Amino acid sequence: IDHIITFIFIFEMLIKIHHYGWSKYISQGWNKLDFILVVVSFPSVLDYAFDISFIDISIVLIFRLLRLFRFLRILQFIPGIEKILEGSIRALKSSIMIIAIFITILFLFSVSANNIFYEKSPEMFGTPSKSLYTTFKIFTIEGWYDIADEIAGKYGGIAHSAVILFFVSILFVGGIIGLSLINSVFVDAMVMDNNQDLETKVDELKQEIQHLKELISKQKE
Repeated sequence: IDHIITFIFIFEMLIKIHHYGWSKYISQGWNKLDFILVVVSFPSVLDYAFDISFIDISIVLIFRLLRLFRFLRILQFIPGIEKILEGSIRALKSSIMIIAIFITILFLFSVSANNIFYEKSPEMFGTPSKSLYTTFKIFTIEGWYDIADEIAGKYGGIAHSAVILFFVSILFVGGIIGLSLINSVFVDAMVMDNNQDLETKVDELKQEIQHLKELISKQKE
């Protein structure tokens, strides 16, 4: 079944290339996706047709799972998908700097937490990667107080309050301000087309109202 599906993909690609020509075929985004999927699946055909056991292609064959991405083609049947995709790309471009700043803040907090708490809580902050993951969980706000309470419980006096303040700072800067800012910029860029269309219609309506006022004033004269 796997080889049959691969041959069907290859046959489909060859028919399209013959019909459209290479330049027109590869210029379409969905065809580019199909071509990449056929290329990563081709080693399985070679393995079936020829004895290439002397070559280890097991890692390459794993990429055959990428053929599941062909199901993404169903998106083209969603009404207005072109505008949705354009809005998503525009939103990503608009958010790239804020995301970069967010990642930098995440990195700084995680490195600080790793240096401060690696002895008290090695399971959460023992390594930079663990600290990065734990800090990101605090950024998401979900269950952040469990982490803060567990770490702060290992300290006493002023240190206890300082630890709580540290985690509240992480929550406020990364979770409340950081993620909220990314969401707001992303959503605003996504609906920019709708706002522009609305502004255009409002401007046209103002022009019509102004034209009617001029006609009314001329009739009174």
